[in-house]
Amino acid sequence: MRTQTRKDVKQLKQVRDKMDFMLREEILEIERLQSLGAALTSQRETMQASLEIQRQEMDREVRALEMLREEKEEIEDLTNSLRKLIEVQREEYVAEKLTSREMWRKDLETLKMEEDELQASLKVERDKSERLKKKIKQEINRVREETEDEKENLRRAKETQMELLETERVIVETLERERNKKRAVVMRASAAVESERRSLQDDLVLWERERINLVNHRREERLRFEEEQLKMTNALERERHKNLAEREGLVEEKQTIIDNWQNEKAGLKEAIQRTREEFRTKREEVHREREKGLESNKLMLQKASEMAKEELEREKNHMRIAFQVKLEKMEAANTEQKKSMLEESMRLMEQFQKEMDCLHEQNKRNQAHRLKKRAAVEEDMERERLLFIEEHFRLEEQLKKMKWEKDNKRIAREEMMKMELKNSEMQDMTEQWAKLRLVKRKWWAIEKKVIQERKQELESQILASRKQWQVDRLNLEGEKKVAENQVKKGKIKLWFLSLIGCNK
Repeated sequence: MRTQTRKDVKQLKQVRDKMDFMLREEILEIERLQSLGAALTSQRETMQASLEIQRQEMDREVRALEMLREEKEEIEDLTNSLRKLIEVQREEYVAEKLTSREMWRKDLETLKMEEDELQASLKVERDKSERLKKKIKQEINRVREETEDEKENLRRAKETQMELLETERVIVETLERERNKKRAVVMRASAAVESERRSLQDDLVLWERERINLVNHRREERLRFEEEQLKMTNALERERHKNLAEREGLVEEKQTIIDNWQNEKAGLKEAIQRTREEFRTKREEVHREREKGLESNKLMLQKASEMAKEELEREKNHMRIAFQVKLEKMEAANTEQKKSMLEESMRLMEQFQKEMDCLHEQNKRNQAHRLKKRAAVEEDMERERLLFIEEHFRLEEQLKKMKWEKDNKRIAREEMMKMELKNSEMQDMTEQWAKLRLVKRKWWAIEKKVIQERKQELESQILASRKQWQVDRLNLEGEKKVAENQVKKGKIKLWFLSLIGCNK
């Protein structure tokens, strides 16, 4: 019987080893399939990573294009701001030039008015000289008609006339020189105005050239940006076609791998199904054999279990009796120990109660002291908190004030710099205009002084000629009276002589 059971056990072990071997092979096959699936998943992950990298590169290129577009917009904003600045500066320059032109025009008008005044004064002097000439001619004619003895007087009158003509010629020459000087001043002013106009025209040409350069630069920038954008789009298109081709190749390769894996999986499923059927048949055979051996083993086990139960029952009774005796001994010892432990515990409880009362009183005292200390600390903390808040607000106000002062200083510094630039430009212009005005004033003062001196000389000459003419007229009148007296005397003499002759 024992040999039979040993044989059965050995056969069962062999069957179990075979089943373990088959299960191990199945586990290895499953692990191989899992490794293949892991390889496929890793390949899929690498493909996804490569696609993600390509997507990131495309996003980067799109961001680069957006940055280029933003740079283009910034360049356009800068060009617009430059154009506006150029327009403002050109308008300011044109306004300044117009104001300078207006000043030149006013100066020319004042010069023309002064020239008109000189011409009017010259005309008045000429009229006076004409009237003098007429008076002299009338007087000469009257004297010439009165007597031939007045030829000397006529010669003198002619000399005076010649002197007057000479003075008139000198006056005319001086006036001509003054007019030439004025004309030269006007010519210089017109030349300055012409130079200003030419400088304005040159500046306008320069502004136009700068505008054309800016337009050309902007056109070049736009063309360069369009070329770069076209290159980028072409590169992106080529990259997209390349990625599509690679993706199609990867999809085809993936499809082939999936097909192969599905074919292998189907073959593995068929092999596993076959092995399962074989294992099922073998297990059924082993089960039938084990049922046969188990029936015989069951009887043996029933007998062994009955014998073991009887042995356990005897052992249990023996253990129960020993435990009962031991328990009674332990109870007797425990009663005495419990009494002593109760007494000790009562004594300890009383001592503990006394200690607790002492601790409670000490705790009360400590708590009162702690409350006082806490109140003092809280008061100190509240005071420090209020001081800290006040200091915080003070520092915030000081910081705001400093920021405000800093901003004001910065704004004032910027405004001062702008004003200094404008003032320097205006100062340069005002210095130039002041220099021109000083030069003009000096010329005008010199010219006025010369004109005044010449006018005074002419007036003195005219007064001298008038005095000389009056003296000559008085002399002529005296000589005329003398001549008339002589004529009367001669007539009287002739009358007496005629009377004497008649008497004879």
